Amino acid sequence: MQQIALAPSGTQACTLDIKKFHRTCLVLPSHKPWLVVQGLPSQIFIDHAHPFGAACASSNAGMIANAVVNIWKAEGTFPVPKYEDNLKVFHVPSPTGPFHDGDFSYDYDCTEMLRRITPLGVPCGVAQSLVSVTTSDML
Repeated sequence: MQQIALAPSGTQACTLDIKKFHRTCLVLPSHKPWLVVQGLPSQIFIDHAHPFGAACASSNAGMIANAVVNIWKAEGTFPVPKYEDNLKVFHVPSPTGPFHDGDFSYDYDCTEMLRRITPLGVPCGVAQSLVSVTTSDML
């Protein structure tokens, strides 16, 4: 991963997971009157009742994760590689950062980056706290 290969000393990352991702993403029937659901290979169904939210439509749920990443980027929280509901948030040392860990200062920590998306109401859980990702620390 390029973020790790090029990371300056002191770079850290954490993994976030959106809780019950597919079950908490609502579907607005007037926007998506039906969703295509694949069962076993060669079995395709039309879901027009949406009893399980967007469980059958990861693209809908992915739009929520995209909104989180876009807000973080606008707020200076980046890079954030993601795969559906799994977000990998990096932070690099900053000479003026108000958050300190050892010899390094940062512009945000886990609590601050979650505060930045609080208005969205996205139920994020920290799957792994901030850990060092620089190659010298990993060897």
